[in-house]
Amino acid sequence: RVSTTKPSTNYSVALYLKPTKLEVCKTEGKVCDSTRVCKGGHCTCIADSFEPNNAANAARDLPLGIAQDLIACPSDEDWFKVDASAKQNLAIHLETSAAVGQGYFVNLAVFASDNLETPVAFFHKTKWSEDYQLQLPKAGLYLLRVRTVDFWRNYRLQVSLK
Repeated sequence: RVSTTKPSTNYSVALYLKPTKLEVCKTEGKVCDSTRVCKGGHCTCIADSFEPNNAANAARDLPLGIAQDLIACPSDEDWFKVDASAKQNLAIHLETSAAVGQGYFVNLAVFASDNLETPVAFFHKTKWSEDYQLQLPKAGLYLLRVRTVDFWRNYRLQVSLK
């Protein structure tokens, strides 16, 4: 049950789960899989080339083109920034290492930099590869937030402005 002082406002509620039991490993530094390495006796997430970018104020410039070898981890958000002109279309291509039939989900939210409370757009990826188009409402800096709703995930993100 949620109480609010603005009952006529639309709200979104999301529940994000993370594993509570970490996978045990024995060989320090050994790769557990494509997104994790053995550290301190447990398989932990590998940082990708854009880290640290776990918060809006640490958003990294996203070059227009393909950013490969990105990793999303539970309880981790990846933030990127794109500078756009008014009325430009933001084209987003998002691929992950698995699709919905296997229970893997990735969320992508786009925010205007002056309002990090309400996304301009929110996408819930349900296929291996998806394309999104978004008409940006004004010129300025936009932030993209990527996060998984399940476990560790490789992904590829491509953005362009038209």
